[in-house]
Amino acid sequence: ELHQTSKPEHLTVLIQAIGNVGAPEVFELLRPIIQGRLTSDKQIRSKAIFALRRMLVVAPSPMKLQVRALLMPIFSSPVEQNELRMSAFVGLLATRPNEAFFTEVATGTWFEPSQQVGQFVQSTLEHIANSTYPMHQNMTRMAAMALPLSKRFNLGIQYSRYVVKSHYIPERHIGSMLQFANFGSKHSLIPENLWMSLQNHLGGFDLPIVEASFQSQGLQELINRMVGPENREELHSGLNIHTRKDYPIQGAMWFKLMGNMERIISVETLRNWAMEGIVEYAGQNKFVLRV
Repeated sequence: ELHQTSKPEHLTVLIQAIGNVGAPEVFELLRPIIQGRLTSDKQIRSKAIFALRRMLVVAPSPMKLQVRALLMPIFSSPVEQNELRMSAFVGLLATRPNEAFFTEVATGTWFEPSQQVGQFVQSTLEHIANSTYPMHQNMTRMAAMALPLSKRFNLGIQYSRYVVKSHYIPERHIGSMLQFANFGSKHSLIPENLWMSLQNHLGGFDLPIVEASFQSQGLQELINRMVGPENREELHSGLNIHTRKDYPIQGAMWFKLMGNMERIISVETLRNWAMEGIVEYAGQNKFVLRV
């Protein structure tokens, strides 16, 4: 069915369902999407990368090596879009890479052409190096060794970053970890992807509590129309300024509770709710909630 649909909202649901299976067969199903052979949509390809994470929890070492061989060229390629490269980096971390990987990505920040990707990698190393969560024990050691080799970034909040906040009580063998990723864009002040995950550690086992993500594109243009000057087009015409054409407006949000998919909300979902009378569709991707 993956090869029979091209609608982003349908692909998102299918990819999420496949990822929830967590079986080794997931890799071969998602590989053509990640490689861009089935679709060139960066958000769909990014979603497919994140869908591998559940499988990688129990995947054997040979499978993790295959995933690493797939994602490393995407992360290293400067011609790939930034969001996709940062998603590939998160996926690579899920394969439990060795010291050589951390050294390579740390030194690579000095030659990274994208400040978005550079700050994302450096902030990831910094937060993992200071993590106390048991799952990060080996990665913390390797990240701490590689961190001095990386270039320091001190950019604004509109730039990408990866944050890990953890707390662990060794005497009781309990802890918690909050992960947050912000995938910024050079085309907009609004992040293209916001992702968060909260999980607990109880007696040697990791328990996922909640995981959520919000993806969007083209929202900057929508906000400009809402809060910008009314005569903006006349102003640009008078100054002979050509407005850059933004991406089509898209948006989707999904969340999991206790490791299970609960809901995917997209523009298509809102249209369906409008048909059910939950919201009123006003046209041009505008919706009004009926209370």
